[in-house]
Amino acid sequence: MNQKVEDPEAKNQVDQVDRVDRVDHEPGGGGGGGGGGGGGPNTGTGQPNPPKPQEGVGHKSKVKEPDIFTGDRNKANEFLADLYLLFRSRPNDYPNDESMVVTALSYLRGDTRWWAEARVEAAQRLDEDRRPRGFGTWQHFREDFLMVFGEQDPVQTAAVQLATLRYDPREPLDRFNAKILHLFIKGHITEDHAQMAWYNSKLPGFLRDKIALTYPQPSNMDELMDRAIQLNRAYLLNRAVDTSQGRRIQRTNPPRPKEATVRAVSTGKLDQKTRQELIKQNKCFYCREVGHRAANCPAKRNNNPKTRAVEQEEESNAEDDGDPDIGLNAVGLDDGLDF
Repeated sequence: MNQKVEDPEAKNQVDQVDRVDRVDHEPGGGGGGGGGGGGGPNTGTGQPNPPKPQEGVGHKSKVKEPDIFTGDRNKANEFLADLYLLFRSRPNDYPNDESMVVTALSYLRGDTRWWAEARVEAAQRLDEDRRPRGFGTWQHFREDFLMVFGEQDPVQTAAVQLATLRYDPREPLDRFNAKILHLFIKGHITEDHAQMAWYNSKLPGFLRDKIALTYPQPSNMDELMDRAIQLNRAYLLNRAVDTSQGRRIQRTNPPRPKEATVRAVSTGKLDQKTRQELIKQNKCFYCREVGHRAANCPAKRNNNPKTRAVEQEEESNAEDDGDPDIGLNAVGLDDGLDF
């Protein structure tokens, strides 16, 4: 009786072919069906190639899409940066320069739409070989975009923004550091001594004083910012502890006086000559306006005992020209002044 004997090598080859066929029908699989095909076994190993992972598909980074650009020159660089992050996070969706340029043009609206339409029209024109010219490279698009919609003078703009920059104690110092470093780069301020001078001028007075008392002194911009952050954190921590324990926090900087509705009187005593002139001109000793006396001056706060010195002096002058050494205490005209 003839018995069928299976050849182990032949069976192994059949199994390999079956596996290769399955790979061919998966994404990334080769087109070959046999041992030497493009998607078949590796040469020398006899094993099929594993399917390649699909980069960017199914595992897209969560990157915010750019906002619509309508022509604000201060946001031109931010718009390009957002686009670049989008392209880098999804390389399969934007595999070449043309796809990147087309996507960027689709975000132009309002006052920038005319420029986008002009770029589309130019891309459709035929070259010498009767083929569309296309949209060009991303780098050329970026340069043309900034030439039209970028800031006219970034250095001058940075200088103006730097001059008006103020540190708000309610925000973290790290955020302020990021803002001022951005303006240094934008304004081409690269020298350490120049950066440190600008930075010190923007810090609150109490923080500058604390830094000045440390040793050794910061020798570069990085050390200065680190020192400021450490001292500011310690100050905020102590402030929080004092607040939680009900202690009164003293102001580290004097409040800025608000604009007064009337002129404040000068500090010191009124001399005889000034007092006589005010009496002749029928002017108030308090606000130095005409038509009333200090006793009924509308600018004065009646509940402030320090203003009564003015009233008493005027009353004494009405009765007698008297002693020229009568003092006049200067009074602030806004609620922000501490007495």
